[in-house]
Amino acid sequence: MSGVGLIDDILGGPTIWPRWISEDYYFNAIEAYQLLEIINAGEYEPATLLKDLLSGINEDTNQLLIMCRKKM
Repeated sequence: MSGVGLIDDILGGPTIWPRWISEDYYFNAIEAYQLLEIINAGEYEPATLLKDLLSGINEDTNQLLIMCRKKM
């Protein structure tokens, strides 16, 4: 899904970021409800598309893979 992301997602090294690094991307996997808790606590400002995705989260939602392209 294009355009889904965290605004200001790299500055300050957020605690959810990154677990794995490749040449072009940062990666992490997180339980959906944990990401929702972090955002609800005001730690991050999600993009509109991510807000839409998070609105459908419940306790049965699978882990989310977070992938961010490195700025070159």
